[in-house]
Amino acid sequence: MENLRYGFLIIKLLFMIEKEEFPFSLGGFGWQEEYKGFDIVVHVQKHKGISAYAFSSEKRIVWQESRTFGDKDELFQWGRNAIDRHLQFQKEEAERKAVVKAEYYIKKGKEAALKAFSSAMYFSNIEGKEYEEALGFFQYELDKQFDKLK
Repeated sequence: MENLRYGFLIIKLLFMIEKEEFPFSLGGFGWQEEYKGFDIVVHVQKHKGISAYAFSSEKRIVWQESRTFGDKDELFQWGRNAIDRHLQFQKEEAERKAVVKAEYYIKKGKEAALKAFSSAMYFSNIEGKEYEEALGFFQYELDKQFDKLK
């Protein structure tokens, strides 16, 4: 039983914010909870009210709320909801960036293919109407192939 207590103490020390870090050094009463890799801290001070903070694993504040009066459990629930929203936003932002990046590489790929086509036509001495016809056909086929990528 003693080893189990020390095991929980070690886990708490590894993952939770130290008391002297923030905001416990302000005085008053404080509670802390871990949720999905984030720390939620609720702090009550006389004459100041109740405050809640959510910290990322890098010790950055991702959410905070202060009230004159409030319930500790309610603020913990708000913190969990704020963390869920934060994680959802991060996921959507990563997906959006992936789409933008893919569109960028498709655009660059098309530009590179058209430059290669122009160079090939130049060195083959194809000019005028034949060049325009070949370019139109090439752009059509190129767009068709890149549409398959989307």
